[in-house]
Amino acid sequence: MQYLADALRETNFPQKQIYNFLDPSVALQNVSDIVRPGDLILIKGSRGMRMEKIVEALLGEPEKALELLACQSSSWRNKPFVAPEEWFR
Repeated sequence: MQYLADALRETNFPQKQIYNFLDPSVALQNVSDIVRPGDLILIKGSRGMRMEKIVEALLGEPEKALELLACQSSSWRNKPFVAPEEWFR
């Protein structure tokens, strides 16, 4: 998604509406400050990026995450995010 964010920055797309986070925990810390009622949100990331945690935070009823979201076993939910090796090459 970094490529998309960079491409959008080179267009007339409103710069203040482009958000790109390399770490899902940073995205999670910022999401409530960014999202407004009526927003349409694209959440893109690999399973390893733990995007379901972002989706859970955005649910109108987060307590229903176990029912509504995939991969909600306790072992998966407790698995930490690990940055891919290629980020450090």
